[in-house]
Amino acid sequence: MEHNKEESSLLTPEEVETREEIITGNLEDLKKLTRRRPVPVEVEKPKVEEVTNKIYNRGGQVCINLETQGRFALPQKLYFSDYTIEDVNNLSLSRKEDLLENLVVILNRLKNSDADCDLQDATLEEFQEILVGLKKQFSDEAYMHQWVCEVCQTDDDDQKINETYFDLNEIEYTSIEQAEIKLREFYRDLFNSIDDESFRDYLNKKYRDEPKSPDWTVDNEVESIKIKQYFYVPIKEDIYAFGFMTVGNLIRAAKIARKEFASRKHKAQNLRIHGMSLVELKQKQKDEIAAIADDEAKATILYSKALSLTMVNGKKLSDRERIDKYKDLPRKLLLGIEELIMKVEFGITGEKEFTCPMCGQVNKRSLQQELHPLLFLPFELSSSTGSGKSAGLDIYFGI
Repeated sequence: MEHNKEESSLLTPEEVETREEIITGNLEDLKKLTRRRPVPVEVEKPKVEEVTNKIYNRGGQVCINLETQGRFALPQKLYFSDYTIEDVNNLSLSRKEDLLENLVVILNRLKNSDADCDLQDATLEEFQEILVGLKKQFSDEAYMHQWVCEVCQTDDDDQKINETYFDLNEIEYTSIEQAEIKLREFYRDLFNSIDDESFRDYLNKKYRDEPKSPDWTVDNEVESIKIKQYFYVPIKEDIYAFGFMTVGNLIRAAKIARKEFASRKHKAQNLRIHGMSLVELKQKQKDEIAAIADDEAKATILYSKALSLTMVNGKKLSDRERIDKYKDLPRKLLLGIEELIMKVEFGITGEKEFTCPMCGQVNKRSLQQELHPLLFLPFELSSSTGSGKSAGLDIYFGI
């Protein structure tokens, strides 16, 4: 693992709300968030009902049935042991730029040994499911969520943080099969909106190596649509294969961006200007470093998207080849891909309403974007165990 001394500048969930930025949040900001005095919204924990078979305990391990159902790199079921004290210490002491990679290393060790997979290959949706499942089983099913009202808290320097308890068992999940049904409905409407010539042109491009017969209907094509690990885009004479965003994409993208901007950051940190006062110099350094950090963050997001391009004409690409080819693709095409991918919603889904205690406005949030995975790390100082029983009942004084 690399250990650069420069700071990371990954975007926070508040700065970027698209799905691929969910995990690249700034841990220091998250820690500051938990240290600030929040304005409580609901202080009473909800009664937690019995856990369904979505997540259950097997011999001290939590079994997580992933909504991707084994279609991607991870199997349908994974078993995880609880974090050890050493794991918690290592995570809490990790530099923010190393946190995600360290977490993946720990989770790979905690999963069942017979699972032939690497958590770097988990999609962001799968990773979110896993961390929420660990929280439910080994910590607490009643989750205290901290949030900021988008209506009355617009001043970044003086925001009041609200907190709301809700039951993690109330989270809605969407399977890959359910997402597939919605995708098929989208394509059915699309095919019915175009003429027969345009539909045949679509079929000829998709099946150019094995053309379909003239009696291949819209119903036949809709039923053939299936969400798999890769989806394919014909561009001129080439076939580009894209995958869903993975944790590994984010880790590698951040490393590439850090290395790319390291020299600029080092130069700014050692800036010397003859005749400039120390106060002015410090401010200029601060401004330049902030500008570099912003550029690095933008590059990280771009590279993480680019790394979802995996193959061209069946040939796997290096990370640099992926980035270079992605940059050359038409903007309209890339926007179309992103728009369509957002329709393929699986894993944690649904929305939750949060009522602001100050202005009374209802804030409706997408749970897939709102439940930042780093907020489910084992940093909480709770007096209850995963079973809901107070930890104090297992500890005896005065014997």
